[in-house]
Amino acid sequence: MDRSRWIAFVLVAAQLAAVGAASYVYAWYSNSLEGSGRWSATKAHLEQGVMGAMAFARSSQTLSGERLDLGRWFGFQEVCSREPVAARSLELDFQPSPGGCLSLLYAIGPEAAEGLRLSSDPLQPAGRFRCAASGEFLEFQPLPAFTVQGDAWAHVRVDFGAAGVAAAVDGKPSIPLGPAPSAPQRFGFRSGLRPVLVDDVRLRCTDGGGFHETFFNWRGFLFALGGLSGLVGLQLFLWRVTRHDRRLRALLVAGGASLVFLALGALALHRYKAAKYPRFDPTAEAAWVSAEAERIDARIHSEHELRAPERTRVLVLGTSQTWGAGAAHAGEGFVEVLERLLRAAAPERDWECVNAGVSGQRAARLVELLRERWLALEPDVLIVNLSNNDKDPVVFEQALQACARLAAEHEIATIFALEANSTECAPGELPLHPVMRRVAEANGIPVVDVHRALAAQAGRGFLWWDNVHPTTFGHRLIAETLLPAVLERADT
Repeated sequence: MDRSRWIAFVLVAAQLAAVGAASYVYAWYSNSLEGSGRWSATKAHLEQGVMGAMAFARSSQTLSGERLDLGRWFGFQEVCSREPVAARSLELDFQPSPGGCLSLLYAIGPEAAEGLRLSSDPLQPAGRFRCAASGEFLEFQPLPAFTVQGDAWAHVRVDFGAAGVAAAVDGKPSIPLGPAPSAPQRFGFRSGLRPVLVDDVRLRCTDGGGFHETFFNWRGFLFALGGLSGLVGLQLFLWRVTRHDRRLRALLVAGGASLVFLALGALALHRYKAAKYPRFDPTAEAAWVSAEAERIDARIHSEHELRAPERTRVLVLGTSQTWGAGAAHAGEGFVEVLERLLRAAAPERDWECVNAGVSGQRAARLVELLRERWLALEPDVLIVNLSNNDKDPVVFEQALQACARLAAEHEIATIFALEANSTECAPGELPLHPVMRRVAEANGIPVVDVHRALAAQAGRGFLWWDNVHPTTFGHRLIAETLLPAVLERADT
């Protein structure tokens, strides 16, 4: 083989390897959960959205390593199939981190779903359940056979037959779970805080159809492979027709080498970025938080009359949890639910709850808004639901003291609500809760420990979409927890 052919051979071989690497990187960058058309991320479709929901649905990092990572973007993810199918069997591989669990959902309908919890966490026992769309467990049956080992891959298979639904883990004997759905069904996967990897999903249908999901973007890979291979073919053609033009051939060699180095660089970048989250932009967040405060204030003054003496008005001061983040539909946040509960419990009064929850704000700014804008609403009861967004206990305490003074000056019956978090993230008291207790005691303000109340009911269903934002069911529990204190303070 002469020198020219040897150079061409080496160049083409290197470029073909580079084409494969570049196609893989393109497949990763263009791969996303909802972009596949097969899956839907539940949090991305909440009317009262939560942080990271859209990023999880659309980010390539969710499927890094060609696996579905349910721990991405603050965990507590739920992924469901888009279309209902007449399933005959469903099987998949999964790896929960230590203390993690996977809830395998099936027979998902508009009102309820069936499910199987495969758990390595003794505080979240394995079992079968039926849950409402809100997240509340309507039934739960512990099944220790579905306890799995954390940080180890396991295989689960669920069969849907005439005799009912049965499931088996790692080839062990199947355990009956109940009647099989009579209609085509959707299915999905749900995690808690701790990461769970899902891979190699195989669905078989009664009509012989189905699919095998590996979470690799074959469509993007083949698209890039075809385009880049065409470039290599064009370069090889030009090499042949320019055999007597050394300068042009030198340019072709340089171009081919550049393609190789670019592909290797892209592969290295993929390795680096696959496990990274996008860089946080504090300037953009500050601008958004400021605009959010203006939007909420405008809504409050457009929806609520400045003077309504015939009403018992409850003003709820807080951040995104108070605003209703995590509720599936507008009107299902705890402030709105609390108003309905108050109307049912004491219908002789004209109750009105004003939602003064501003996402991303801290206590000092919220107290400023209370003083400058919301005292004009003349609330009868003030609920202060805070602690998540503040970091400095001294500044937080000063803001609470100022809030207590304002309430006393305007004779507003006040309640301090200890803002709840998921017990997976905060099993004990939150760092700023003692500050709230101290200020409340100094000012004669009753305290409702919402955090502890929800922790005591953690086994009743899916309460959280992340560490601070409840599900629709979680919001309802917060409202139920606050109800007795509001009824009592309204009479003082």
